[in-house]
Amino acid sequence: METSLKSINDVREATISKHFDAAFAELKAKAEADPLQVTFIIYAGCVSSNVTAEIVHRLNAGDIKAVAGKSGVISVQHYITAEVALPSSLVHEEKKEVKVVVVPEQVTVSVEITEQV
Repeated sequence: METSLKSINDVREATISKHFDAAFAELKAKAEADPLQVTFIIYAGCVSSNVTAEIVHRLNAGDIKAVAGKSGVISVQHYITAEVALPSSLVHEEKKEVKVVVVPEQVTVSVEITEQV
């Protein structure tokens, strides 16, 4: 009986791994297509709410923030919204200096605005 249960669990793990690999491959392809994008919608591998939840769990175990979702009225389609932070080498801060001149007292004010691009 132990062998039967192990066999079933091996099949489950292999199936979940196959769906996870498909979802991760789609995420990787989307990141390659748009390298500065942070949020991605993934459909591959999301065949049911349970499988999608397991993929989300595995993605969240790493440095990816993932949330399961579903859409549709007549037929339900499961998907994952994955957020992958940019590495510090790709995050650029641009400083803009804005000068405001107040005419009556001839005072110049300098304001520094930091903006992420």
